[in-house]
Amino acid sequence: MGDGRQKKDMGAAGVLELYELHYSDLLLLSSTSPLPEEGEERVERIKKTIMETLGPTGPGLLSITGVPKASILRQRLLPLARKLALLDHDRRKHILKEHNLGSDVPLKNPDRNVSSFAMQLKYAQALESALVKTNNGPRCNSNLEPAHMDDNNNEVTDSPENEFENLADTFRELGYCMMELGLRVAQICDMAIGGQELERSLLESGTAKGRLIHYHSVLDNLLVKASGRRKGSTKKQAYCEKNQVLLSRSEQKQSKCCNLITNGNEVGSSGNQGNLWQQWHYDYGIFTVLTAPMFLMSSQLTEKYRNRSISSLV
Repeated sequence: MGDGRQKKDMGAAGVLELYELHYSDLLLLSSTSPLPEEGEERVERIKKTIMETLGPTGPGLLSITGVPKASILRQRLLPLARKLALLDHDRRKHILKEHNLGSDVPLKNPDRNVSSFAMQLKYAQALESALVKTNNGPRCNSNLEPAHMDDNNNEVTDSPENEFENLADTFRELGYCMMELGLRVAQICDMAIGGQELERSLLESGTAKGRLIHYHSVLDNLLVKASGRRKGSTKKQAYCEKNQVLLSRSEQKQSKCCNLITNGNEVGSSGNQGNLWQQWHYDYGIFTVLTAPMFLMSSQLTEKYRNRSISSLV
């Protein structure tokens, strides 16, 4: 998770070594219960490291490990991002409406390099979910039973008719889990600096935005464009081109405001990433909590297009 400061390309600075905080320690540090005397020194050491990591001289990034059920929820949700990205627009629109999902990316644009699916998540429900988990032990939503396995112990893939059946439930469940992590980190920060400003700011905001994001591979882009050509009319094509121009103008305006230069060139071996969605951006929330990304590769792709596409929940 990050603390909301500006996100930049870190390639020139090298690889960051993330401080790893185990979920059990997160619970211990955010608890108001008295600590055992022999553990006080260790807890204070961890708390100091967290504050240095998230402080003005630290990287602003913290890795939380061992989060109950997060792995299975991530494995269920993230692959759906690519499937949604490649769906026929009308069918995707129906599914998103059915599951109360929107987007902050123009999904009609066949030239997009990323697909994003967003949901407003309420802190009241997140706190209720965390309370149930604390009282009854970690659990998934009742609809998220372990996957069915065949005779060779391989997971049986859902049929196209029902593969999105639990989309909203899984999205919310993982989203609430991530929101809980943010609230607990805020509690730790408040204990260190005094008061309850961070936690109160989060709760008073009422909602957080969850984004299920899929960054397209080369093959994904070809499939999206081919689908657009099949269904596209002159009017639709004009809409997409107009939308692309408006998006480009908006990016140029933001670039000038922030004294940054982007040139929109294709990504090449030189590492130029000018055409990536949100190459740099501001996170307006106090914390940004991210799942570990999932790199997807189909064994059926030709060698020419066998590159990775990425999905993540933010």
